[in-house]
Amino acid sequence: MLTPPIGHADIRQELHGQWLAGRLHHAFLLTGPRGCGKATLARYFCGQLLTYGTKAPEDPNAPISARVETQMHAGSHPDMVEVGLTRIREEDEDARVIKIEHVRTHVARLFGHKGERNAMRACLIDPVEKMNISASNALLKMLEEPPENTIFFLISQQYGAVLPTIRSRCRRLQLQGLQPEEARQVVGTFMQEDEEVHPLLAQLQPGDAGRMTGQGGSLALKLIGDVYAGREDPMDMSADATKYLKSLQEDKSLERVAVFFEVLILFLHHHMREAVAVSQHELAGRLANMLEGLAKRQRDMSALNFDRRRVATLVLQEIRHDL
Repeated sequence: MLTPPIGHADIRQELHGQWLAGRLHHAFLLTGPRGCGKATLARYFCGQLLTYGTKAPEDPNAPISARVETQMHAGSHPDMVEVGLTRIREEDEDARVIKIEHVRTHVARLFGHKGERNAMRACLIDPVEKMNISASNALLKMLEEPPENTIFFLISQQYGAVLPTIRSRCRRLQLQGLQPEEARQVVGTFMQEDEEVHPLLAQLQPGDAGRMTGQGGSLALKLIGDVYAGREDPMDMSADATKYLKSLQEDKSLERVAVFFEVLILFLHHHMREAVAVSQHELAGRLANMLEGLAKRQRDMSALNFDRRRVATLVLQEIRHDL
């Protein structure tokens, strides 16, 4: 169920105020820390636009209709288009960019029909910097001559990577990271009852915490912590650890592998700060050296197609013996 986003009251008020005044800009570029809720905010506002059209409700938290929500989840609403790498990878696990055919197939259909009277149309692209040059140019033409009553929401993790010509045609909305209490509240809304978020992940922005947990981040951190504490032997893994490492080898998208390295870096940084705080400078130095070598291991694994399970096991062995 789509509920009003937590946090970002200033941004939501700005959008609602423009809508009430009938002066919505045709394109918004949402930027801010990864995982802070940019797409969530945009998606909820899209749902409101589809529900109420040009007649904005007085309440900025006005609910989205059940029909609109169902169609949005199914990707079948005639006046809503969402293009994102996550959805593209559901059909093509190897996808790394948003291509022009994705724009032509999905976004262009907003031009193909005339919406109902007082209806609004919405397009959400996430992340916009992952569009290749052909797709970016196709989007640029749409931004130059947008369909009537159509609002574009472009999500960006790297503002500087967005084409200047696209940036110049959008109104930028800069989101800040959620406060810790807000972040905990958000994380609690998307976790299953029997699912636990590792304490280190709970300190991140909710989107990152959810993404990493969904890709085995909590499992990875538990395994890394057990190896570090001597509770798990990389040469004689438990059944759960073996199952997790096997999942790295089977991960065609490499997202699970990327999360393994992300949480490993998170773990090492955390323990390095703790070591410095109690003047354990030798341990802090060893942790720093390991951090330096991780980037090369990850690059080599991707470029040279190394056995992912073996690389992860070697890293765990280093943690066990070098730290």
